[in-house]
Amino acid sequence: MESLIITFDKERKIENIKVSDGEYEVKSKIIGENLINFVEVDIDKEGEKNSILLEIFLKKEGEEIINSINKVHMEFMKELQRIYKRKLHNVLDISNEKLHKLDRYKRLMYYKIKEKNYWEINEALIYKSNVHYSYYITSLLEDENEKYTPTIGSFADLQNELYDSDDSRLMELIEKIDINIYEEYEVYNIEEACEILFLKMIEYNVTVKICKNCKKLFIPSRLSDKYCSRIFEKNKTCSDVGYARKVNNHPILNTYKKVYSARNRELNVAKKRKNLSETTKKMYEEAFGNWTEKYSKLKEEYMDIFESLKSEEEKKDLEVAFKNEISITLKDLMQKR
Repeated sequence: MESLIITFDKERKIENIKVSDGEYEVKSKIIGENLINFVEVDIDKEGEKNSILLEIFLKKEGEEIINSINKVHMEFMKELQRIYKRKLHNVLDISNEKLHKLDRYKRLMYYKIKEKNYWEINEALIYKSNVHYSYYITSLLEDENEKYTPTIGSFADLQNELYDSDDSRLMELIEKIDINIYEEYEVYNIEEACEILFLKMIEYNVTVKICKNCKKLFIPSRLSDKYCSRIFEKNKTCSDVGYARKVNNHPILNTYKKVYSARNRELNVAKKRKNLSETTKKMYEEAFGNWTEKYSKLKEEYMDIFESLKSEEEKKDLEVAFKNEISITLKDLMQKR
């Protein structure tokens, strides 16, 4: 059976997966993305389509499994998905309030202690994998007198030139080369692959969250992100759909939207009034800018408080308090100056 080569680029924080015979190779992804995709793919509905990790290992087992995955193999894959979904949630999910005070290594210890009676991957296999370092030339700066920008295929030519150069020329070439160190792991089954990808996520401090819309794990670009970028419906991402739903359904945002519209109308009416001076109209514009700046920030604070409340009565009281606080008119705001 061919082995699987997993490469981690430390500088760019990306990972690459390929089969050692070169038949299959996945486009580089940010560290953790391949494991997330495997964990969240619906094997029953989507088969191997959305997870390169699953696709490679199904193909490695033979064509008959792709056409008709046997029940035992299917259940094994699903069990593996459940295991790593729990691992990711317990160790790397920053929205997991229960473990919020623990760092990722202490979370890992907590998980292992709690799961001691549950079937788990034999992690000793990982350390039997072949680990080696290599360097990869990503670019060569142009010389004033000669242009030498090798592609991947011309690496041997550059290598020959390096070996054939005298010390002065060798130093000159080396100084121009952009060298990147990466790690390479060789594994022989999907369990080893999943464990290496998971451990590297811990090492590189990759954080995950559960999308508020589709409820699947994702790697946030910012810690404040609440929605993933998966396509959810009608070519719209969870981020697009989630925000629209949030604005329409969240009481605090809904209240803000209504009062904002009222203040905007007040500004437009003032600007059309012929009996107001240009100075007064400008004061209205400034008041509207100040209102927006102040209460858009306050809206975020109230939303955080709202989401932390448990009872509906408390939420309703907060909604009323927010409305009372932001309902000041532009005219009253101007008079307070």
